[in-house]
Amino acid sequence: MLAQSKDYYKSDLKIRSTIAKVIRRFANEGNAIIVGRGGVAITRDIPKSLHVFLEAPLEWRALRLAEKDNIPVEQARSYAQSIDKKRNLFRDFFQGKGTDYTRFDIKLNCMTLEVGEITDIIVGALRTRSML
Repeated sequence: MLAQSKDYYKSDLKIRSTIAKVIRRFANEGNAIIVGRGGVAITRDIPKSLHVFLEAPLEWRALRLAEKDNIPVEQARSYAQSIDKKRNLFRDFFQGKGTDYTRFDIKLNCMTLEVGEITDIIVGALRTRSML
């Protein structure tokens, strides 16, 4: 995908700028859930926000992906690594290379938590911050 390419072209910069503007507009309007696309880097300065990092070990993700898409685990692992790299490049573009990713408010492990538990934790954090 050009928007996540390492080699930048004028069209890439325009695409990234447009993405950032759209994300900021939604974030400033409030009551928005922004998933990925450098959202944490673009919206970190917005006071009434909650930034959640969902993580899980590579092997666990590869096994889930292989099972879901009926592909070999090696292919799933390679795909997951490729996506991780693209996500990091995208965040680095907006925030700066080597930036400290402790800017997330919460990190949750998808391998050890059920979806319902993750939801409860996020909703609890939003309530604690008077955002719900």
